[in-house]
Amino acid sequence: REEAAGGDGRFLYFLGTYHERGVGMPRDLAAARTCYEKAAAAGEPRAMLRLAHLYFTGQGVERNEDKARKWRDAAKMN
Repeated sequence: REEAAGGDGRFLYFLGTYHERGVGMPRDLAAARTCYEKAAAAGEPRAMLRLAHLYFTGQGVERNEDKARKWRDAAKMN
């Protein structure tokens, strides 16, 4: 699925939300994080905010407020 995105940040963001919520597939926070990271690298600010949320809450990742702030601040810049 990610390969089909071809680096499209918007597509990867939505795919990440499907993984995070379990829409049409089993819920998979690791896959969601991967999609969000790739989308963020492509400049998608919504993915950056989802990463901030995951790191702030510790969902699927080790809780890390510094990384949460980093992604939140990056989203503000885009």
